[in-house]
Amino acid sequence: MKMSFWLRDASRGFGILVAILAALTIAHRSSAAPIVTLTLSINDDGTGSYAPGQFAVYAGDSLDNGGIAGLGIALGGTWTSNIVVAPFAVYPKTDGSGAVFEGLDTVYPTGGTSQVILIQDVIAPLPAFDGSEAIYGLGQVAGSLSTVGSSYIVQPNYGVPLLILQGTYSGTVSLVGGDFTNDNTYVFENTLGYPEYADVQETTQVMPEPGSGIILLGSLAAFLSRRLPRKTNR
Repeated sequence: MKMSFWLRDASRGFGILVAILAALTIAHRSSAAPIVTLTLSINDDGTGSYAPGQFAVYAGDSLDNGGIAGLGIALGGTWTSNIVVAPFAVYPKTDGSGAVFEGLDTVYPTGGTSQVILIQDVIAPLPAFDGSEAIYGLGQVAGSLSTVGSSYIVQPNYGVPLLILQGTYSGTVSLVGGDFTNDNTYVFENTLGYPEYADVQETTQVMPEPGSGIILLGSLAAFLSRRLPRKTNR
């Protein structure tokens, strides 16, 4: 489990996270708000390959902003495990004075893992947190985190949509959305770093078993060959 940067410095505390986001949010939800799409992909191993009993959550962002700054994800159903795999890295500053935190850090606000907040540890251009660097374009374009001397790194090369979470389930799994997701999902307004709320769309897809499409087409062709009358020459 990834230890939150906010929790690493208890003097700042989780409340500062909420206060800063609230203070810096200058745009409100509207019909013109940016759209972040969360996709729950069932029977997916996180690479888009069929894997029964596994699931993945991906995030995509509309192109009218500076990329994902924060996400709130809430899971329902009978999932048995989940792990955050969003891009995140810790590596030393070039001057040796400390560490740099880059990407989406993780906070579990309730102590469990059914709800998770992912947040970039910096809100530029304000002087927020020592060593934090914003990554723009998350959920919009593929990219790479710095790997120079990194002491901790997850998903250094990321794509679109952005892989956020992987897990296993028995029975059902779902995204439950609601206020938790809406209130913790932000994008950068632009590449200056100001955050704004985003509208959230949640979708679910089920990865097909390999070969199932071929079997279906073959069955359909056999059915039609029995049902369709043959043309006769007159």
